[in-house]
Amino acid sequence: MSARIHRLLNNNQTPVPSLETLMSQDEIDEINDQITSVEFEQYFEDADALVNIAKGLEAIRNACNSDADYQQPITKVALEGFSTTLGIDPLYVSTEDAVVDTIKRIYRAVKEAIEKALAIVVLWVLKFASRSDKIKDRVQARLKRLRGLTEDKTVKVEVEDNLDQLAVKKQVDLAMVVDTSAVMVGLLDALSHEAELLSKKFIDGSDAKSIIEIEEALDKIGEDVISKFIDIKETDDGYVSKDVLPGNVRLVFNFKSTSPVFMFRKEDNYDDISLLTTLEEVIEAMEIVGSKSTFANLSRHLTDAKESGVTKALDNRVSKFKTGSNESAYVKSYLALAGRINALSTLPHIRISQYVSTLADHIERLAGTVETAVKQK
Repeated sequence: MSARIHRLLNNNQTPVPSLETLMSQDEIDEINDQITSVEFEQYFEDADALVNIAKGLEAIRNACNSDADYQQPITKVALEGFSTTLGIDPLYVSTEDAVVDTIKRIYRAVKEAIEKALAIVVLWVLKFASRSDKIKDRVQARLKRLRGLTEDKTVKVEVEDNLDQLAVKKQVDLAMVVDTSAVMVGLLDALSHEAELLSKKFIDGSDAKSIIEIEEALDKIGEDVISKFIDIKETDDGYVSKDVLPGNVRLVFNFKSTSPVFMFRKEDNYDDISLLTTLEEVIEAMEIVGSKSTFANLSRHLTDAKESGVTKALDNRVSKFKTGSNESAYVKSYLALAGRINALSTLPHIRISQYVSTLADHIERLAGTVETAVKQK
């Protein structure tokens, strides 16, 4: 059991900073790679582990008819095991009132874990939003400069450096890069719409039918949504794009799992990549992939990810759960479902924004190389 759980259980409602005051722009720029999806998942895993303990304590409470029953050897061993896991004194959990109080503390700890997971998402989104803004500004500055050049923009230039992020195997096809960027932005629009619908259903619904409908929709995200934009194939671990995408990556995803995945997986690294192009061709690609409208779209989706109401809704529901029999089963069910919806509401937004921004970034770098070569001719 992680030390985080001990801190969550024994923390007296440490206030979570508001989304608006988390950090300055300069501090956002200093966020390191530790703010990742792994941290987000860890807090949900902690919450899930805590709920399992609450479920065990509820079972003991239901089996005991008096305080004397809590002193039975088997019961004491079980309570000591839970106490050790939670990092509390075993003598504390020895009566019904104490068990009830511990369950309440566990629910408060679950609530705090969810709040911290939300804070992680916000920081993660701000990190990529900051990076995306810098790339956008650099692209627009480069375009402005290139449009004013008097040199012949149709001169052929061979480039051999910094092409890996644009290549498919050893080939760079700028038209494919442009098309892939557009496809990914369209896919993000579709996934964002689906996430919004499922989030609303989760927030508004509480009956079993609503829950089942949400689970079925999440299970079919690949077939119903993603397959309309790219060809996919099923694997043992989920789904993967059939074709290698620019940057020598494949899109890998799995929203059926309780630990959802959505990422661009690097396939291979290639040497000796070259491209024969013109400044005119590079400018045309950069005008599309790095357009203000593209970055505005990505920014809007990042904001949607940051402001997803699913975690807040789950937080609110956990606050209302009582310490009675079987309450932990409901908490566990909602927790698992909220984790999957949250993943749909955040992972594609961040990963696709990162991917498209990287394409724009490397086209801008390519433009700089071609510009220098043209000026030297």
